[in-house]
Amino acid sequence: MPLYRYTYQAPSGEKREGLVEADTFEAALRFLRERGIFPLDLNEAKRVQRFRPLGAARLAVLFRQLNALLRTGKIPVPEALRLLSDQLPRRLQERYQAAVGLTLRGQRLSEALGATGLFPKLTLALLEVGETTGKLDAVLGMLYRYYSRQASFQRKLRSSLTYPAAIVFIALLVTWGLMTFIVPQFGNILKEMNAPLPLITRVVMSLSAFLSSLPGLILTGGTLVALYQGVRVLLAFPERRRRFERLLLRLPVLGPLLRYGNLATIASTMELTYTAGVHIYEALNYVRRSASLFAYQEALEEIRKSILTGRRVSEAFQAFPELFPTIFTSLIKIGEEAGQLEEMLRHIYTTYEEEAESILGSISSIVEPFLLIFVGGVVGFIMLSVLLPYFSLIQQVGGF
Repeated sequence: MPLYRYTYQAPSGEKREGLVEADTFEAALRFLRERGIFPLDLNEAKRVQRFRPLGAARLAVLFRQLNALLRTGKIPVPEALRLLSDQLPRRLQERYQAAVGLTLRGQRLSEALGATGLFPKLTLALLEVGETTGKLDAVLGMLYRYYSRQASFQRKLRSSLTYPAAIVFIALLVTWGLMTFIVPQFGNILKEMNAPLPLITRVVMSLSAFLSSLPGLILTGGTLVALYQGVRVLLAFPERRRRFERLLLRLPVLGPLLRYGNLATIASTMELTYTAGVHIYEALNYVRRSASLFAYQEALEEIRKSILTGRRVSEAFQAFPELFPTIFTSLIKIGEEAGQLEEMLRHIYTTYEEEAESILGSISSIVEPFLLIFVGGVVGFIMLSVLLPYFSLIQQVGGF
């Protein structure tokens, strides 16, 4: 959607600038006039960039500080937003300042933040509910806790995957160094000695010569890029993506981690929207978007349709036993019947979050032996293939 820059005259007589997102020039002008802003100049902003919504860690900090500022009762919304502008990178400052300008003209916080394109739709919907019900402080606190949990889990995930990723990177670097620098030197020595080369040595030396050449480097890089793009294209088809995800869910460590992570996110988002007062049908739309696996997204969409026909929430979830375990649906059913759905959802996401974190904590100890064996095997194979001709020469000299 294009971004338009406008200038207007403030009540104080000062000229100010702002940004608004709209499909067309006429839509942008109509949007501003409906909010009492009569622009002196309105043009499409140059070098409009697409920005992803802010991450969980940054959102947690923003909502925590915004909540603290507004709860004082002495700082208006525009001033609170302006004070928090230094929390964002410089490249996002222009869009964020658009929200400050809109709130100065009396626009609601949810609408002003929505115009920036930097905030997830779930956040905007809950802020709108908070403004409508007069519980903005409570909603800001809930959003802070929600994104704080997400940021904490993401940090643990990155921390657990850093060590295995570093081992794989070092293994690839060592292999590349051996194949491009060490093996050619041994190959030149063996050629000068006219030593007979076993099949394994000839294969490794041919592969080394290919990887060391410019065509080899180009072909290797092109192959990696083609594989990456090929996987993206394949996963763009829903049926193929379903099969791929079913395969991932069957893997020993990754499968439970993906399952528990999605279940924790789904329960957490449901608890957040339910507590904020969003209708369950609309809430499941945001819950669906929070799931990372396509299978869960499709299931949640079907659950939404089932609830629209009058089915209870627990009954709708029970239709997908392969994705939602019995304990998940049973706790939701208990919460519905006892009028404690919020508490049950909190118990569900806490349980699955702890399970996922337990798996994350054991990833290094589980994966480390296999990685070390793999690295040792690759390096040992290369060195053995190079040293085999020397062993043959030594045996021949000893026999002579």
